[in-house]
Amino acid sequence: MTKRPRRRTSAGESILCAPATLASVLVAVNRSHALSAARRRDLRSAVKRVADLLDNEPGAIALNLAGIGERLARINLMAAGLTAKRFANIRSDFLAAVKASGKLQPASAGRQPLSPEWIELFEALAGRRAHIGLSRLARYANTRGIRPQHVNDATIVAFMVAVSFRQDMDGYLSWCGGADPFAANARPRAMAPTTLRLRTDQIHAAVSALVACGVDPENISSLSELVTPDNFKHILRQRLDNAGGGENAFNHNVGATLVQIAREWVKVDAGVLAELKRLFGKVPAPIPGLTRKNKQFLRQFDDPGTLRQLAALPDRLWTEVRRANKPNFRTLAKAQAALAIATLIYMPMRLQNLRRLAFDVHLFLRDGPGTTSTLELSYGETKNKTELAYDIPPRVAKMLIDYRERIAPKIIRHRPAELFVRMDGALKSPQTVAWLITSHVRKRTGIVLTPHQFRHLGAKVLLDAEPGEFEAVKQLLGHRNLKTTVGAYTGIDSRRAARHHQHLIENAIAVLPQLRTQTKFLPRASR
Repeated sequence: MTKRPRRRTSAGESILCAPATLASVLVAVNRSHALSAARRRDLRSAVKRVADLLDNEPGAIALNLAGIGERLARINLMAAGLTAKRFANIRSDFLAAVKASGKLQPASAGRQPLSPEWIELFEALAGRRAHIGLSRLARYANTRGIRPQHVNDATIVAFMVAVSFRQDMDGYLSWCGGADPFAANARPRAMAPTTLRLRTDQIHAAVSALVACGVDPENISSLSELVTPDNFKHILRQRLDNAGGGENAFNHNVGATLVQIAREWVKVDAGVLAELKRLFGKVPAPIPGLTRKNKQFLRQFDDPGTLRQLAALPDRLWTEVRRANKPNFRTLAKAQAALAIATLIYMPMRLQNLRRLAFDVHLFLRDGPGTTSTLELSYGETKNKTELAYDIPPRVAKMLIDYRERIAPKIIRHRPAELFVRMDGALKSPQTVAWLITSHVRKRTGIVLTPHQFRHLGAKVLLDAEPGEFEAVKQLLGHRNLKTTVGAYTGIDSRRAARHHQHLIENAIAVLPQLRTQTKFLPRASR
């Protein structure tokens, strides 16, 4: 029988809490009697807005203020449709919500100063070894407001369970990241850092769902507790209830991740794995294809003039760059925006590859009649581990040569090795490069798009010209599997089939008057 979570029975007694998430903050704020109804509404709204900005749901985002702060600092306000003042208000209300909730994530404990009682205890201890041995327990208890004199058996048990789960989770993530590729049980393919962060969020969401179902947190000592059939069922049911029972991509991915953990890490037996797969099969799968946001983005380009306007933008910016009398950091930024937009129009790569483009490493430029310049990405540099190579249009190649040989050296005082450099020669961040693109496109054309959406635009251009030519899209975008390409773009391809069908019908209608005229003059016996 499932145990209910134990309640705190004294000021110093503590229980192991599930990893606090933004969902925990929402629940606590909603229950707060110290806040007015209007203030509760504003704080809840700020928490949900932060979750949207982090592109995840509240239950999947751990309450790690340092980590959340770093991710918010990388938000492109223009792309998010926010003013600096509005963003500052959201952050302020979000921090107020966290404070009102009374919840703090253990991950931020290292930044929280120890209480006077714990400091006094450390000062009384002799020897560095004693300090090291007690430090982790002290940080754990201090975060939960437990003074040294109130540490008891329950505190120790909760601490040990927390450490056990954390160690198992850290070991799993380290294995996923390919920390030791020569280990006997090394994962065949290491996960990317972004995938590891998503996997962490998914595990946090699973633990939160399990605790919300009434499972005692002290029973969650390892990842294996998440993949017993009963607990797996509880997690899926809780996640589905939160989503209203409908399809939800994150919930589906949480289930898939847990099945993968059960198979690869916990190594459950075949019968248990079959049962987990059976339960997972009941989770509604997300609808394939582009998201509503990306479909809306592509509708802009149903008007051919919109594409022409975007394609003409790099030349407009470049003309302004070349005319600058006293080039400075703004001139450098404008030149880089022009080159980034031109590159993505013809060679729609991912932002992480675009941002790292280097001369004579990825960009091989040749100046002269009949020569061909190329852009090449090696096997290990792309997300899908596929080599990519593009011929650079002569017009763009001339811009790149001009940038490297004349424009950039005037500003940064040396010939750049990379394309997207700062004034000090260091590489610009992905967020800065993305901002250069989105801000210049939006300001000059009114078109709203992200660097990644150039890939969707590239697929649309190809399929508009050659309906059903998914293999060409696969090669252009560097997908490993044609199924990925077809799954993403089949929806918009059906519109092309419908347009072609309408064209055939209209042609048939246009021919009817001619047929009637011809029939009118035929001999009666021939009709």
